[in-house]
Amino acid sequence: MLKEGGQIFPRAIGGLFRRRVEELSGEGHILWPVLLPLISVHANVCGELEKA
Repeated sequence: MLKEGGQIFPRAIGGLFRRRVEELSGEGHILWPVLLPLISVHANVCGELEKA
């Protein structure tokens, strides 16, 4: 979604990915209401993978 809006960042995984998305968007960004649930799901999946 960010890429479609012209915001591109280098490849990242896990927590680094979430931080970069938050840095590029943040609460004031028009996509924030859509990105926030996706970031939450990403965090949960990463947490489950760390447990395995």
